[in-house]
Amino acid sequence: MKNLFKVLVVALLAVTMFGCSKPADGGNEGAAEEDVELVIWHTFTDAQNDALKKIAKDFSDAHEHINVVVEQQPYADFDSKVANAVRSQSGPDICILFDTNAATYGEEGLLIDFLPYLEADGYLDTLKSRMSAGAWADGTAYDNKLYMWPSNVTANIVYYNKTWYDELNLTVPTTWDELVANSKAIADAKGVAGMGFDSLPDNCILWFNQKGITYLDATTKTAGYNTPEGVELVKWFADNANSANGANAFALAATGNYFSEDMGSMNVGGYIGSCAGDPYVASAVGDKYEWDMCALPQWDANNIVSTAFIRGVLGFTKGEAHDKAVYEFTKYFTSTDVSAYWCEQFYCLSPYSDVAENANYQAYLAAHKSMQLAQEGVPYGKVAPVLPGAPSARTELQTMLTQAATGMVTPEEAVQTAVNNSNAALSGN
Repeated sequence: MKNLFKVLVVALLAVTMFGCSKPADGGNEGAAEEDVELVIWHTFTDAQNDALKKIAKDFSDAHEHINVVVEQQPYADFDSKVANAVRSQSGPDICILFDTNAATYGEEGLLIDFLPYLEADGYLDTLKSRMSAGAWADGTAYDNKLYMWPSNVTANIVYYNKTWYDELNLTVPTTWDELVANSKAIADAKGVAGMGFDSLPDNCILWFNQKGITYLDATTKTAGYNTPEGVELVKWFADNANSANGANAFALAATGNYFSEDMGSMNVGGYIGSCAGDPYVASAVGDKYEWDMCALPQWDANNIVSTAFIRGVLGFTKGEAHDKAVYEFTKYFTSTDVSAYWCEQFYCLSPYSDVAENANYQAYLAAHKSMQLAQEGVPYGKVAPVLPGAPSARTELQTMLTQAATGMVTPEEAVQTAVNNSNAALSGN
């Protein structure tokens, strides 16, 4: 296999900011600088690959001793390929992945903790002030180590059949009660579910967060929603997803592969899904009818909580000079202008407040209503705790809501079982 990492020692003519010292040393005069090649693996599209190559080239051109190489990989088995490669020290230096990946690799000691480099650089406070609270919490959810440096965000919004809304004199919902009323009106008039959810677990976590119900307690590593409020929330969903008389207000699952397809076939009145999904809705609906989108409803307008699906840079540790080079590239990759450019190319949002004010980014948002709506919720985005066993706990939410809605068990029983199973997974049993 190609050796993806090589280090060549050359003589220094001038002392660089970092040299070859440990981050806390703040420099080491007289040290030799090392030429470092960093390889990024990804599964992005060809256009996104070209954009990432441009970013890598611009950075490399400005850094004499660092060369960044971008390598597009097949989507199939990508996660296992990365895992096998980095564990044998033959894999990529950088990947742009999710918090769950960071939790796994961080526990194995394979990742760079960016915090010491931020502190040595004097950039820590600046980065924290730029980043949304949800993104910072997600990036540092590993015993206060920054294993994932957040780089981009997506968030959920509501897509709906505007033709039906106009026909039935429905107003754009701002609360869940209003969304339920609209969904029931569509179900009664059209005989199809009024609203679907691309991901029931993510929506359940959103409802918990909006109502102040603990989903997972990171301190005790237990599920916290076996409460009267948690049971009432599950009952609320079950009542709206299981009508004894006609169509349901809420759909449990799409009739086809995706709810965007259901909107195209008019088998649902709308759905909640990623802001990146609007091209799929547009393709499915075509010119059959008029559709539109709006921000996520809230239970309380004075306590706004949104979703946040965050990707970030993971750097695989391979030595001091290498790790410093990864830090420098990541700092560049998340800088204002570069972040704005990447978000436009990747069709995503930035977790950085200064990027939101960037002129190019503002033009990008203005051209894409879905992104503009989702961006408004970025400062209020909240993420679930990253814990061992969390993926299993998340799956329990799907089972809990489905079983309660179909009447297999009572809401109380559904919650109790989900919490018991989640606690077992979180404890490693």
